[in-house]
Amino acid sequence: MACPMCVTMDYRSGKRRVMSLSEISDLLIAPAAKLGIRTLIISGGEPTLRRDIFELLDIATAHGLFIWFASNMLNISQPRLEKLVAHLPAPHVVAVSFDSCVAEQMAVIRGGDFLARVEANSRELIRLRRGQNSRTAATLIVQQDNLSSVIDTVDHVLDDIGFSEVGVYLRHDYHGVTLDNLALQRQAAWIIAHRRELIALGMRLYRRAADDPRVMVRGVLDDWVRFIENPHSIRRPCHAGNTLYFNTEGRMRTCMFGTEVADIRLKSLADIIASPARTRQLELTGTCRICLISCN
Repeated sequence: MACPMCVTMDYRSGKRRVMSLSEISDLLIAPAAKLGIRTLIISGGEPTLRRDIFELLDIATAHGLFIWFASNMLNISQPRLEKLVAHLPAPHVVAVSFDSCVAEQMAVIRGGDFLARVEANSRELIRLRRGQNSRTAATLIVQQDNLSSVIDTVDHVLDDIGFSEVGVYLRHDYHGVTLDNLALQRQAAWIIAHRRELIALGMRLYRRAADDPRVMVRGVLDDWVRFIENPHSIRRPCHAGNTLYFNTEGRMRTCMFGTEVADIRLKSLADIIASPARTRQLELTGTCRICLISCN
């Protein structure tokens, strides 16, 4: 897959040396828990592609970490789906990327005819988690290819499939954001072209969210509109500084859309937090106001 909104696009080229299970455990999870970090977000790409993902979940939960597990629910067999549910009981959250209830639109975004498979796996995931009092969330990234189906998709994932909540986010195309280039970041052309439709959609979504707690949107409608018209005018502060972002090679970025500033294989987590790398992250996230995804 090559989903256009994926934050790992920068890492597709070249040979990858992913962290081993022991490296993740010894260099990240154990030190994070010792330092008082309480939440672990496992995302991708697609984390179920790791053969040792369940061992990784066991290590994280053994250290007392709350887990938010994000998956596309595509290539996962029934036995692995059952194992995932067994390893992530409540209060841990499983979140499924679900960008359209229209097969043709999902195919454009995902690069194949995947809707039926994702839908079937999502239904089974929810069935298996029923009775656990657990949260199973859908996430929907608004983009040009699914703009016409967003409201229908929200209804579909909540009322037909049965997700407990759906988060709706506006896609942007920022990559490699730094303090030096922050002022030069511009809105994507498709957003400018669909300005009126996106504002009308935001009005419907925020009205719906006010009446339905299952619908999750970032901040307030004013910032949704500012993001569309002039993202540099967003008022809501970025909270990405509350998070440490490590990719599968162990390199830390300032945020999902920022630049690499440290390598966990070369320096301990405690040393990274006390280093200029962490200072650069906080300087950027304390200044940046150009997206709504991190403003949570």
